[in-house]
Amino acid sequence: MNKSIKYRILNLILLGLFVSCGNNVFAQPTNDDCAGAITLTVNGLCNNGSTQYATLEGSEALDCNPSATQTVWYNFVATATDMDVIILGNTGNKCYHGSAVWDTTGNGGCPVTSGSALSCEDMVSGPLSQGHELTGLTIGNTYYVQISYDDNPPCNQYVDFCVGVYDNEVSEDDCGDAQDVTAGTAYTVSNVNTTADGDLCSGSTENNIWFTWTVPSDWVV
Repeated sequence: MNKSIKYRILNLILLGLFVSCGNNVFAQPTNDDCAGAITLTVNGLCNNGSTQYATLEGSEALDCNPSATQTVWYNFVATATDMDVIILGNTGNKCYHGSAVWDTTGNGGCPVTSGSALSCEDMVSGPLSQGHELTGLTIGNTYYVQISYDDNPPCNQYVDFCVGVYDNEVSEDDCGDAQDVTAGTAYTVSNVNTTADGDLCSGSTENNIWFTWTVPSDWVV
């Protein structure tokens, strides 16, 4: 191989490195599009998420958040006719996030390109903690949660948040309906939508859930 060819190959390699370094490509989140929505577990733990590197789909409907530049998607299967979607934003961000809940059953499915959201919170006035009180849902149908953000100045580049979905029927809400638990078993629970039923020894009594536990006979008490 002559020196001229070696020199050209070296130049191409260096040029490739320069282009690669000068045009950083970041991976978009898996739920960047409606079709890739992450499924939420009803009454499960709050799911941490972010709009970092998120984009908009073509013709994506933004409803009350028309200035959004980033959106990510979640979905859930309705287990009750009345349910709540709660989104807790990171207070470290300069701007509020927006969110909307969509019923895509009669809208052609994903992507959501038209129609009106079942519930909507805009990015202009917030708040950081957003709650969608949904009524009249069809049990067994899938609903979609769209979380949006405008990364233009003076806002930060993205928003971090936590999102969860809860039904309005908590079986352990009253002492008389306490859930029987077993020693050594982990349980996932939430006190969202619960009510107070008597004073506790200490702390808030605004919402509580109840459990009952029987000490095993072989335990030394």
